[in-house]
Amino acid sequence: MCCAFFFSGGANKISALRAAVMQVLVLIVVVCTFGLMHPIMTFCFFLKYFPEQFFFAIPWSFVIYSFSLNQGLLARLSGHRIAVKLGEISFAIYMLHSLVSNAGRSLWQSLAVTNNYQAFALYCLALLVLSFLVHEFFERPARNFIMGKKNAYG
Repeated sequence: MCCAFFFSGGANKISALRAAVMQVLVLIVVVCTFGLMHPIMTFCFFLKYFPEQFFFAIPWSFVIYSFSLNQGLLARLSGHRIAVKLGEISFAIYMLHSLVSNAGRSLWQSLAVTNNYQAFALYCLALLVLSFLVHEFFERPARNFIMGKKNAYG
């Protein structure tokens, strides 16, 4: 966190280019952390006493900090309306992904689909459409009802 603070100049306002570079570097560190976790833990035997979540929390704190500055291309893309909508339906995606995967797998086996890329594209499309429908017609009205709003669709 100190490195990110130093890189940003210690101020809340930094240039968009500096923020974009920091976000890319932070994401590279996160990917490297995931990729190097097992070799590091086997080499440094004493690290096995720490939970793995401890090592993932450190680089993810840099991700949160870099995106909290609201500067840079990646931060702007994450605020785009499509990204926001995907964030809103993410719980429905989580709840439906296994169901859609199992139904799709049995359907593709019965239809003898051999193109895995086509099957994956159909899976993603079906998952997004079903998740959107569940979010719009179940999750959002239920949340509005619980929150006490009279118009469940407004």
